[in-house]
Amino acid sequence: PEGNSGELNLTLELPADYNLDATHDIAKKIDDIIHSNEEVELTALTVGSGSSQSNRGDIYIRLKPGKIRNITTAEFKEKLRKQVKEFSFAHPIIKDYDPSIAGGRGQPFNLTLISTNQENLEKYAALIYEKLKQEPRLKDVDISNKNTRVEFRVRIKDTVAKMYGINAQAVGDELRGYVEGYTPTKFREKGLEYDVRVRLIESQRNLKENFNQLYVPNVNQRLIRLADIAQTSEGSEAAIITRQDHGRYIQLSGSLAKGAGLGDVMDSA
Repeated sequence: PEGNSGELNLTLELPADYNLDATHDIAKKIDDIIHSNEEVELTALTVGSGSSQSNRGDIYIRLKPGKIRNITTAEFKEKLRKQVKEFSFAHPIIKDYDPSIAGGRGQPFNLTLISTNQENLEKYAALIYEKLKQEPRLKDVDISNKNTRVEFRVRIKDTVAKMYGINAQAVGDELRGYVEGYTPTKFREKGLEYDVRVRLIESQRNLKENFNQLYVPNVNQRLIRLADIAQTSEGSEAAIITRQDHGRYIQLSGSLAKGAGLGDVMDSA
């Protein structure tokens, strides 16, 4: 059975192209809805995440003590789900709060898929995700493999690269240097060491805007124009790639509907 701690987390995950301001605007509207409930004592709103994801938000919710509210934590969760239904595009997930786990508490239902074949893993995880969303005994079904980070991809043309004597790994190292810079030495003072990072100015670090002006060295250290040996594309990718036992894994999770038992859900899953 679900507890009645009076503490909840509501997490949001908007499309990958949302910046901090746009995410904050949506999160603030939801926060205002939460505060419109007399059972709520306080909330704490956080936008963004440690992995540079500006499209994510988290709202900690604390209800008033049980003695002075006429609703349980589980009942408030159901009430709040209905109130934020219009924000379904933001994928709001409501779960119990646990201070020992970053971002709250894990869901009671968890299914982990592991494979060394990324394509098959993503394919079957998506199929199961859609099926679980139709399961009436589960609420707030979520999947860890959301496409939530915009990527600018550079793909080497193998045949052309060989003609020019270009090594793909060397190109990767060079592009990483364009963006992150290099730490060629250390600064030492009073027994302490500090990395010295050399970087291009900010306007020159944008690979997308400067792609046609970038050059990379070949095996003879001759500079070759990157656009001659590579092509680009844009897309979205999972912000965090999770691995276990030398393979990738995708986790599906969900809360239980009122009156549903975890054993029943697992037996029919």
